[in-house]
Amino acid sequence: MTATRSVMVVGAGAAGMACALAAASVGARVDVYETLAEQPVTNAFIQVVPSMMRGLVELGVADACVRAGFPYDGIDMVDRRGWVLTREHAPSLAGLRYPPSLGLALDDLTRILQVAALDRGARLHRASTVVVDRASGKFSLNEHPQNLLAADLVVVATGVHSTLGHELFPWTSDATKYAQSWWSTVVRRDPALTRPRYTVGPERRKSLVIPMSGQFAGLTYIHTDAMPPQGVDLATYLVRALADFPSLERGLAAQLNGATEVYVRPVISSILDNPWSAKGAIAVGECACAVPPHFWQGTPMAIDDALVLGELLIQALPAVSLAKEFSMRRLARRRETYALTTRAARWDVAPERDTDFPQISRDLSKLVAASP
Repeated sequence: MTATRSVMVVGAGAAGMACALAAASVGARVDVYETLAEQPVTNAFIQVVPSMMRGLVELGVADACVRAGFPYDGIDMVDRRGWVLTREHAPSLAGLRYPPSLGLALDDLTRILQVAALDRGARLHRASTVVVDRASGKFSLNEHPQNLLAADLVVVATGVHSTLGHELFPWTSDATKYAQSWWSTVVRRDPALTRPRYTVGPERRKSLVIPMSGQFAGLTYIHTDAMPPQGVDLATYLVRALADFPSLERGLAAQLNGATEVYVRPVISSILDNPWSAKGAIAVGECACAVPPHFWQGTPMAIDDALVLGELLIQALPAVSLAKEFSMRRLARRRETYALTTRAARWDVAPERDTDFPQISRDLSKLVAASP
């Protein structure tokens, strides 16, 4: 059996482009297929945690991410009066040259990964939907049987709800939905905001503010329901919800108006049972494992997927062996991360007396500190 030399990536989000970059960097021929004709513009943002910063260094894009984002070394836990209860410091896993953590727009991360992947020879095909041809069982483009696609390995990075993912991996567990949603938008950064703030307001309502550049910050309100109330202007609701929070959060919310885009993310979790491969394809990113946003582990796990893929491609394994080894390398780590983050999400919705939330954080930090 011959080594895996050609890789087809389905999905051009951060997970897909990270895998494309990792594969192209080790000499594979890479084609990326994306249904959308243009890259969408969103106001989503992420917290680049220490393990992800290390991964970005290994992918060769950390410098570009630091220039685009806002570096910091931890997070402040704040009460309803605006008093800092604890100031947590993040470990440095990427060396002294790089900050431990970083606030970054998700669009910027995707763009940086895309530019780097294309520079290394990957090819991006937009307006291209990949499906499984029912007659041949092979992958085809835009549901045309004559447009069959061939690659040694297919990397499916299409997210948790994709039709292709569920068709290839029908044993995927149904997503668990929590009675919570995260409402996020982008505002101008207050000069006093130099590190993230997690604030617990009245009635255990919460907010999270993350500086994401010198000019902008991400503002999140953690809503105590899975979906927003019907017929409500989200920006107006967000202003009202933060009206009894500390002055910094109120001031940021005051920037919102009827034209402000608010992104509502229901809190869900889902994990793909073993195996993670089928019909010559492997699942990565949220297609393999979607975790709640607590502790910001979704994107770091996708970056780790890309790094492991690149390492296995260097070993010149046949595609079947590579897919099997990928599952072995990633499944145990993913399950542990999934268990810790979902336990945190359950506690956040309905605190349990026997759940030690700080210990969950420490266990997770120890887990992800080790290389994938």
